[in-house]
Amino acid sequence: SWNLNAVHFHRRTASGVYFDRMPEVMVNAFVDTVMAAVIRYDLDVLFLQELTDSMVAGFGKTFGTMGDGSVHKAEQGDGSLYAFVPSDDVGRTFGAHERHGAIFKHSFVTVSAKTSTGTIDTYRTSVWHVAVAIDTRRSRDFEFDVVNVHLHAADKDKSKREKDIQTLLSEDTDKNCLVLGDFNAAVSITDGKLSVAGDDKGECTSFHSVMDSWMPTTLSGKCFDSIFISNSLKCRLSEDFEPTSSVAAHDAMRSKAYWGKHGNWLSDHFMVMTTLSLGSSTTTTTNTNGGSGGRG
Repeated sequence: SWNLNAVHFHRRTASGVYFDRMPEVMVNAFVDTVMAAVIRYDLDVLFLQELTDSMVAGFGKTFGTMGDGSVHKAEQGDGSLYAFVPSDDVGRTFGAHERHGAIFKHSFVTVSAKTSTGTIDTYRTSVWHVAVAIDTRRSRDFEFDVVNVHLHAADKDKSKREKDIQTLLSEDTDKNCLVLGDFNAAVSITDGKLSVAGDDKGECTSFHSVMDSWMPTTLSGKCFDSIFISNSLKCRLSEDFEPTSSVAAHDAMRSKAYWGKHGNWLSDHFMVMTTLSLGSSTTTTTNTNGGSGGRG
């Protein structure tokens, strides 16, 4: 999973309308750097947060004819066939509308949008609900939902952010589901207890963490990005499965063409990654980012 922190490129007019001011050379820098990271880490699925309209168009151009909601395919340098699917407007962040997206290996992964969960107020919060299907080369594909989130960072939204986190992680569910993205708070689940920024928020019996809350995922050293897996999904994994996670901070995530406020880092967030072992032969990785033996 990777928050690209691009919505701040929107600017507000005197009439209160936001417009996308990202120039083409910067759009290309984002697209090229993201794809370099996807190939560098051999990701099967990468979920993105905080895209602008121009970035969605840039990814669409790279992956084929642009069209909102459609899947775009592109043959990358390593021979892998990747596809990109964008979200619609999923909420308001810093007042401007935000898009999400997913890049995935089209040969065995399918990502398709679902109806919103309907339980989160999208003002200052963006949520994208999708269905993921993995072709396991068996009689039935392995399927699970992903809720891709970006919660607002402002201190004044602390209570709303904590309520959203509780809503996303504390509800009972028997669905195979991942909740991932930028929570703008250190969130952890230990021994069935949900903690947000060190505060106890009660029981959490539906999900478990694959990230350690001390792992820094931002340039500022904070752990704001994470991945949570439903317990129902864990039960369907191999018995000896132990989820592993990592934070990517590699030169593949830098761009010489980027002149933003983060130096030559593309974003002030790093990717977070985990590997899901679906039985004994198929592995997929899902990030806030999967073929056999791959990562996402």
